[in-house]
Amino acid sequence: FTNRLQGAGYALVGARRLGYELQPERSIATDVSLQLFLDDWLGWHPWVKEWTAEIRLFANWVRNLIEPFYVGRAEAMDVYSYRNLARIATRGCEVTLQGTVIPHPLWQLELRGSYQFLDAVDLDVLDAIAAGHAGTQDPSTGSFSPLRRADYGGLWGRSPHTVSGTCRIVYVPLQTVLSLRFLHRSPFGDEALDRNGIAVANPPRRVLDRPDEYVSGFWNLNLWLTQPWRLSSVDISFSTGIRNLLNVRNPRFLPHLVGRQWFFHAELRWEATE
Repeated sequence: FTNRLQGAGYALVGARRLGYELQPERSIATDVSLQLFLDDWLGWHPWVKEWTAEIRLFANWVRNLIEPFYVGRAEAMDVYSYRNLARIATRGCEVTLQGTVIPHPLWQLELRGSYQFLDAVDLDVLDAIAAGHAGTQDPSTGSFSPLRRADYGGLWGRSPHTVSGTCRIVYVPLQTVLSLRFLHRSPFGDEALDRNGIAVANPPRRVLDRPDEYVSGFWNLNLWLTQPWRLSSVDISFSTGIRNLLNVRNPRFLPHLVGRQWFFHAELRWEATE
């Protein structure tokens, strides 16, 4: 597969063409959550209703994780394929808060926000660090610089911090809704930015261990207005808005963000009668 979009060109090569035989993934997952209903705590505010908080803890251990990896650069394009990572672990927590605020009988504000912390690591890399086998060699002097655990940034492509949510302002008489959706990803590593080559010899691994191997974090905001109508048995809805309000663009590493986009959407539904 080849994507030749200007500035974002890349090629995806099948693993077998590179001599890799992918093995099926196997995993063990744990997930524990606690949900709190906050209305009783906030009962002295009559304009606050249906507020909940959820705290979630998770951990996953995966064998033979199938993940994309950077092969190299050819014909001015980044080339990627797939490989297995023998042993990886992900763990973290997620906190979600949601509810409604009614400052006036004609208006209501619906809010939902979540924060996630993620620690995703290659266990083979951690073992190599602990044994003193992980590190890089200076080609000019031959000196070996061991990799420290504090410098290891975890798996490529994983942001340790993610914030997301929605905010909806509703004009109740007409059911007019102004919506804002937001997403923030903190900086994450990309193997195409690796600066010091193989850091673990067996199995060979490039490792996220330098500040200049990270893609900058970003905010993505989508804003839109929706107006529904009902005419007899027909429901009509019109929406217009802007995707990527902040005009975030990074064609090479964020090809899904193609700049600010205006859109218009119409929907028509009707009830069939016999």
